[in-house]
Amino acid sequence: MSVYPSGQPPMPPRSNNTFAKALLISCGSIVVVTILIVVFVGVWINSLWSDASHQVAEESPDPVAVYVMSERPGWQDMYDTIHGVYDKYDAALTDGTIINLTPVPLTSSPDYYKNFFIILSDQKAALIFMDDLTSTDPEDLDAQIAAAKDKTLETERRFLAGEDFETHIRWVSNDGTVYESDGVPNSPDGNPIAADPEQYARDFQPQTDANGSYQGAAELLAAQFGVVLNYDYSVIEKYCPSAEGSSSANVAAAFCGYSPTVVYVNAATSYYPAEYSRIDFIYVIKHELSHEQIFGICGTGSPSITGSHNEGVANSYSVIYLGADYDAVQARSQGYPQYLMSAETDALAKSIHDGHCH
Repeated sequence: MSVYPSGQPPMPPRSNNTFAKALLISCGSIVVVTILIVVFVGVWINSLWSDASHQVAEESPDPVAVYVMSERPGWQDMYDTIHGVYDKYDAALTDGTIINLTPVPLTSSPDYYKNFFIILSDQKAALIFMDDLTSTDPEDLDAQIAAAKDKTLETERRFLAGEDFETHIRWVSNDGTVYESDGVPNSPDGNPIAADPEQYARDFQPQTDANGSYQGAAELLAAQFGVVLNYDYSVIEKYCPSAEGSSSANVAAAFCGYSPTVVYVNAATSYYPAEYSRIDFIYVIKHELSHEQIFGICGTGSPSITGSHNEGVANSYSVIYLGADYDAVQARSQGYPQYLMSAETDALAKSIHDGHCH
């Protein structure tokens, strides 16, 4: 029989929790240990990664410097030089003075001026594409800058000397017209201008044209010296006022230092047109070309060293250095003492040729 003390119903039996608590404690310990392990492994892995990254960073090279052409020290000077040369000759071409800057006359070789300007235009346009060029080698950029400047200055030098540009030129205009040239200044016969005009004159074998005239031959000869023939003698008065009012009845031709690229032929005199058919016309032109050569040496066609023998010295110069016929020139000078040649005029001509003007 069951006893219920104090009159209360009996309490249900209490369960035994000891095993559960132990299990919970054990699991908690396992979780903590696992977390610690994971944390430790994570820290270890991160440490390895950091060390590896640091090592890679230490082993990587420094960034390579890149240089820009327009930022190089010589860029502005080169740019200003090329633009300055272009602008100078653009202005000379516009006002017509360009013909006085070169030994090649515009009338006998106009393409030479065109070639020069095309080359300058090309060199100027190249700057548009050069300014943002880059390189890791600053010396390479500096060398390109120096080369561009030197190229333009050499082009100018060749132009002023009337030399071959040694450049093949091909220019396509807006209408599709193609212009091509080898850059060589040409004389009226299409051949290059003589490098040594005096030697050319000595070797020159003048030929008459179909009408028996030596005009074409005289113009060809003059072109080698950068000279053109102007048959309107009145024009000389614009350049040499001292000639105005003076008698020109016996003047076959004249040279004026104020327009040194022109020999003026006095076509209105009684000498012409018959004179054109005589070889003497070539000797007349050689006489005036001698004045031109003397002008080039001394800065005047009548240097002080000649004294009263200026015309005779020009004749001697034409015979000695330009190949004029002595007998023909001397015979033509009869009646005009100032034109006669002598041992003295020959000596003076040689002295001038050697650079002595006073």
